[in-house]
Amino acid sequence: MREFGTYQVELNTQAASLGLRLHAPFLDNEVVRACMALPPYLHNHPHRQKPLLAAALRGLVPNSLLDRRTKGVYGAAGYVGIARNIEVIRGLLDASELVATGLLDADAVAHDLELAAAGIPTRFAALESVITTELWLSQYRAETSVTPWEVTAHAH
Repeated sequence: MREFGTYQVELNTQAASLGLRLHAPFLDNEVVRACMALPPYLHNHPHRQKPLLAAALRGLVPNSLLDRRTKGVYGAAGYVGIARNIEVIRGLLDASELVATGLLDADAVAHDLELAAAGIPTRFAALESVITTELWLSQYRAETSVTPWEVTAHAH
């Protein structure tokens, strides 16, 4: 919980500097206390990922997601995929909307990308999120002809 809390504080600080408010309802003190008050055997299940979260979101999230039995694994296949597609990913990140808006540090992402391409363990989940978001944004822009985001300075 400390790790997630520390990470959320960092995200909140970064977002606030851009005039954005983030919400992390699953880190809310009351939600955490309620989950921790349950017997430990309810926190895990041998055949289901995050059973408490799945129970809380039943009816709000598609059952196919809630009933999955595995979660992402960042093993050799992921690193091989990055290495094989490094030039395409670099091109995607060179035109990054997240970097252009100041939401992403280009040097940090490039560093993690190079580590992953070399097969060196890195923040793979974060890198995967960046790549996925950039792909989604580029596809969304192509389909909707929406102009890129505008960032304006906010008085503090």
